[in-house]
Amino acid sequence: MQKRPSEQLYKQFNVLKDMYKDKLILGYIEPTIHNNLFTFTNQMPIFDERSPLSAKYFNNCKQYLTLFKNRSYHFLFVDGSIAKFHYEFDELNKLISYNLLWYPCPFSEEWIKIFKLDDGSIDELQMSEFMDNIEEVDNFKYLDFNLRTPIRIDYDITYDAKSDKASFHPTSHIHFQHTNTRARNSEIFCLYKFFVFIIENCYPNINYELTKSSLISERMLNEASHWLKCKDLRTDGIGDRIYTTYTF
Repeated sequence: MQKRPSEQLYKQFNVLKDMYKDKLILGYIEPTIHNNLFTFTNQMPIFDERSPLSAKYFNNCKQYLTLFKNRSYHFLFVDGSIAKFHYEFDELNKLISYNLLWYPCPFSEEWIKIFKLDDGSIDELQMSEFMDNIEEVDNFKYLDFNLRTPIRIDYDITYDAKSDKASFHPTSHIHFQHTNTRARNSEIFCLYKFFVFIIENCYPNINYELTKSSLISERMLNEASHWLKCKDLRTDGIGDRIYTTYTF
């Protein structure tokens, strides 16, 4: 029997976990998997526009700390950044939507060094305990922070093509810098492709140092082509006023 897409994604999750342990991945949280769903274990519902998970806080430390403290992510990276994934499929195993997020740790590389052990690795427990106890009233120096943008890759076949904002909202797009900043994207991302994108664009030094055995191969990138299938694009024309494009 052919595996469901959610099971295929779980296989990729485990390969990435083992492949990048200590090189890039410091810790992980097992995903929640249902027949047509691959998602994160600790769901954080958005109650209103003031919720820390609302679009208003897309590039704000408040959102990062909310995700971190509630362990609402899949991977914790060696620099304190986090990644989380959400895929939905229909009853025919066709892709309906996904949301793939890399959220950079807002603290600087120098600040993260306070959690380094003698062997150069990061003490995950000590770093997590510190992050969990940060309060809004805590004081930091401006040198303690890095200015890096979150990256979120979205795909949603159900978006309303008749919406007034449809021409500014491509069916498949990449958010960065600001919640209303979108770049067209013509590629459908499995977890392997997402990792390639993040490593190449956000961790160039690590990318340079990776050995051949630690690189995601062309074969791995192509393996999702037979099971990560999309419905026909009923919403042709969405995003026709977005001119920034990204092709994988």
